[in-house]
Amino acid sequence: MKSDLPKVLAPLKNKPLIYYVLNSISVNQFNFNKVVLVVGYKSADVKNYVSELNRGLNVEFALQNEQLGTGHAVMQAENLFVKDDLTEDILILYGDVPLLSNNTIKCLLEKHKSNNATLTILTAIFDNPFNYGRIIRSDAENMHGQIMSIVEERDANEYQKLITEINSGIYVVKKDFLFNALKQIKPANDQNELYLTDIVNIASNQNHKIASFVLNNDIEVQGVNTVEQLKELEQYVDS
Repeated sequence: MKSDLPKVLAPLKNKPLIYYVLNSISVNQFNFNKVVLVVGYKSADVKNYVSELNRGLNVEFALQNEQLGTGHAVMQAENLFVKDDLTEDILILYGDVPLLSNNTIKCLLEKHKSNNATLTILTAIFDNPFNYGRIIRSDAENMHGQIMSIVEERDANEYQKLITEINSGIYVVKKDFLFNALKQIKPANDQNELYLTDIVNIASNQNHKIASFVLNNDIEVQGVNTVEQLKELEQYVDS
């Protein structure tokens, strides 16, 4: 989006995107031990807004000086979690995905706990999955088949491109596995970006338990990258 604002402060129905994300994990709904927000561009503006927003959350901040991918962003939070003995699992959300509901987060957390999973993925069924990573399961016809990997659009073959179950990028992950796996990720391109999705392949290769919660409502996991997408989501937000 062509704006001087940090993307998470872009207004959706007169409230910044990050407002909706923090509201979805408000203390009235959950009792998270720690909330860490990774900030980069114009970090002071984001910090000021979040600090003034009273949601009962004790938000800490981690700084990503260079934009080197989603995996690199999560790595910046390691120091805030590594000595925290109370945190066993980490829920990873995105500041530009504003419509994720409390109920979906609850279902994702419950699925993770009930399956005693190392990694639990929020997936969704898209009518048009173009540009999203596809979920590859052990049984392509069975939504309960074991997740084997995620294949990005650019790497998918013609058969894989027909898959309509996509990776939202929203995960619950055991803390110890998460930061160990992130250290195993290799740069994905000439920009040396590290992609968080690679932890799924690492978990599968190491025979960790991978669970999933499947959404039939794709709006909840729609991200915002353009003004058009921002306007499209307005119809789903209560005034």
